[in-house]
Amino acid sequence: MKKASVILVLFFLNLGLYAQLPASEVVSGSQVFPKENIKLSSNANILLAGETLLYKGYCRTNANSASTLSKILYVSLRNAKDSIVFQHKLKLENGAANGYFFIPASLKTGVYELIGYTNFSRNNKQDVFDHSTIHIINPFLTPANITQSGNELHKILIDTTPQGLSEVLNNDVNGLFQKIKSNYPKRSKVELSTLNSANSIVNGDYLLSVRKLPPLTIQSTEGLSNTTDTSSNTFFIPELRGELISGVVTDINNGQAVADKMVSLTIPGQNYVSKLAKTNKNGRFFFSVDEYYLTSKATFQIKENDRKQYKISLDDKTFASEELRTNRELLLDKSMKQWIEDRSIALQIQNAYYNANNDSLEVQVPNPRFFGKLGTTYLLDDYTRFPTVKETFIEVIKLAAVRGSGKESKFIVFDEYNYSEKGLFSELPALLLMDGMLIQNNDELLAYDARNIHSIRVIAEAYRFGPQIYSGIIAINTKKGDFVSSMGGDFMASIPLDQPLPRKHFYTPNYEKESLDRIPDNRVQLIWQPNVRITGDESLSFYTSDETGAYEIVLEGYSSEGKFTRNVAYFKVE
Repeated sequence: MKKASVILVLFFLNLGLYAQLPASEVVSGSQVFPKENIKLSSNANILLAGETLLYKGYCRTNANSASTLSKILYVSLRNAKDSIVFQHKLKLENGAANGYFFIPASLKTGVYELIGYTNFSRNNKQDVFDHSTIHIINPFLTPANITQSGNELHKILIDTTPQGLSEVLNNDVNGLFQKIKSNYPKRSKVELSTLNSANSIVNGDYLLSVRKLPPLTIQSTEGLSNTTDTSSNTFFIPELRGELISGVVTDINNGQAVADKMVSLTIPGQNYVSKLAKTNKNGRFFFSVDEYYLTSKATFQIKENDRKQYKISLDDKTFASEELRTNRELLLDKSMKQWIEDRSIALQIQNAYYNANNDSLEVQVPNPRFFGKLGTTYLLDDYTRFPTVKETFIEVIKLAAVRGSGKESKFIVFDEYNYSEKGLFSELPALLLMDGMLIQNNDELLAYDARNIHSIRVIAEAYRFGPQIYSGIIAINTKKGDFVSSMGGDFMASIPLDQPLPRKHFYTPNYEKESLDRIPDNRVQLIWQPNVRITGDESLSFYTSDETGAYEIVLEGYSSEGKFTRNVAYFKVE
């Protein structure tokens, strides 16, 4: 199996490394490749504005093991018209990822679908995506009139014994947990111990969710099918390293694709991402972005002297399906009025004290520049400041210089051991970067106010960047890291770029160690641990809140044998 995976990876790398291509160009057809199937789990299917939707996605092979191909999972929340509420990009680790979304007061009451897929799963003739129906109630907005004519109606009613709770309360349905009591007081510790002897859940990948059961029931007709047939003439490459961004370069005169043209990518910012690629025989280019970035825009430009003769077009990766367009409507029964009011007030109180018990985002390590620690850095504040870039290079930068003027001006690098001599490969141009942006017009750089430059790094040795070799690198960082090129035309393009959702550690209070007597606790989600590994006798604990009622403990995920299991237990807070 390992050998087969290596062969497949090498095959994908040789496909030309772009996100999608005509299926006719794939030898033997896509059916010979392993499928990727997505499984989504969420913390609730009924949420109010002001609550947080929590979810986990699993990426599995057709052998039901964790997939090692795709590294990016896409999860979106969509309304009945397939309009996207959010689109999350998640980095998969060991075939799993998790995310979150705070339900804003601007989101209308309605029936929504949580959709999960990978670029590679879009090749499936069936099971392209997994989905979970989410019902959102917003008491701050007047709901739309329910027509009921030809629509799929979802009705939510008050039910004092949801999911047959009266029959299973204080019953560990799967015989998994120990030490569960039938009742707990407010703000008390709940300890869970899992049975491990010969238990099939050992070494699996699970999530743990403990949430108050709402006194509600949903009446609806059948929802979306997981067997949507979305056959197409496109083959989607798995994102082996990170997000794939691809496009094509064409001649503006005849619209024909053009081969062997250089294309640069810049994701700007203090920790910018800069890459260079060349179009293949079909005029297509590819970038794999696995670096962490903060900005929400990517800029592309054709790096050729005759760049104005060409146009750059980017592939649209938006996933849409007619199956996602429905006529579903949500009807709230009048009996829910008091429950909605009470729950809404509790949410407002809880969110007012959110800073007191804030969840924490995982700290992201900044990307090192692609050239690492090479070169010499000149911090201009350490020198006498000059107003122009040319003066700065004459008086401060000893490893590089500006030669010529006007359109004939060019930047050169010297031998790092002999400033009076040109470096090796001096006949090649130097790579010029301004906040990671490739500079093609030297006049643009020379006209920049040098007093706004923070530092200049010079790498005075030959460097291969993408498919091209340069005599050296001159990388300039501005004080704000916000340089924007004044060039424009069809040879440039920009797209919005959603950064991967940062990982979050979810807060749960510890009443034995924290002094929280004066802070209200209206949590109904007592704990959410999306990455639980059962390796033996596990002991997990959390604290109840001020919210009384029935609670459900859910431990679900995939065992080491690839079986999806859902383990459930219940208790009350009084």
